[in-house]
Amino acid sequence: MMNLQDITKKLSDATTALAKADNDLKLEIANAAVDATGIIDPTPASDIVGAGLSIARGDYWGAALSTVSMVPYLGDALAKPAKAVRATKAIMGLEKKVAALTQTVADLTKAKKQAEAAEVAAKEAKIAKEADAAKDAAAKQEKSAAKKGDDCEGCATSTVPAKKLLPDEGKVASYKELINAGSRGDNITPNHIPSAKHMEQHGVSRRDGIAINMEQPVPGTGGRHRETFTYGTQADAKMAPRDALAAGVRDARKIYQKDGLYGTKIREGLQELIEKNKGAHPEVFKKLRKK
Repeated sequence: MMNLQDITKKLSDATTALAKADNDLKLEIANAAVDATGIIDPTPASDIVGAGLSIARGDYWGAALSTVSMVPYLGDALAKPAKAVRATKAIMGLEKKVAALTQTVADLTKAKKQAEAAEVAAKEAKIAKEADAAKDAAAKQEKSAAKKGDDCEGCATSTVPAKKLLPDEGKVASYKELINAGSRGDNITPNHIPSAKHMEQHGVSRRDGIAINMEQPVPGTGGRHRETFTYGTQADAKMAPRDALAAGVRDARKIYQKDGLYGTKIREGLQELIEKNKGAHPEVFKKLRKK
């Protein structure tokens, strides 16, 4: 199977060849029309034009026949019939060539679109794989840290409290609105979905991006915001806007399900996040028509 670079080169070559063949066909038809006029025109004017057209195409044998056609009687008896036969064969050959090249260009154009789509899909799959690998590494690191805590000697026995939603966690608005409504030490931070990096590519500033409040201890480590697949990465940067939105919502849902906190509040919050994104930035999230 040809790669995109090979297909693009072949398409360029075929397009150039088609343009030349189409031009040759037009000149051949024009020359045939001039030759037909020369049969009934007693003057050598048509034959002179025909000779010029033949020279322009590099057909010196045709130019010679047009020159002979200027000679009374000899031209009518020999040169003009020979030119008619040559013209008919040339036009038929060029028509077949143009048809074949037209089909080739159509096939290569289709192949190019398929190759481009495959290349985009491969890049998105790679990004998703890298995001999953980053999350797995973070989970292993957290598990290792927890094991070290369990293995420590002389540690005071404590009961790990059940996880719960913080006040205002799950609230949805623009990033600037959530920041303005929050307070220092609330251990809450707005999480952009799609990421701020993704939306900046579409002309939406970090402050105007739609976000949902998620847990993030400050100072400290852990927290649900740090578990998202876009935290500290550009994992959704090359996704289409609607795909990035869907991926971010799925990721947040899994995080809350893991903590046993995916209830009405978070479910409605994520639905509101989808609606606010589409309402605030309709041009970014408009559904593209399939071609």
